[in-house]
Amino acid sequence: MADRAQAKLLIHPDATWLADYWDIELEDAQSRDEWLPATMRYGSDDWLVRYCLSQADRVRIVEPAALRS
Repeated sequence: MADRAQAKLLIHPDATWLADYWDIELEDAQSRDEWLPATMRYGSDDWLVRYCLSQADRVRIVEPAALRS
């Protein structure tokens, strides 16, 4: 997966368990009440959009900007 595209995400603090199941690297946040910045490698744009929609209350896409909307 090292050669795959990388997305920047925001993860809800209650959903950090997602990093146990997918290749998500969480970054530290100033407060546990804030959404946590994270990065995730992915295979295709379609897959990333489907994944984020299925986790819509837990995950937000930051980049790539074209997929954010």
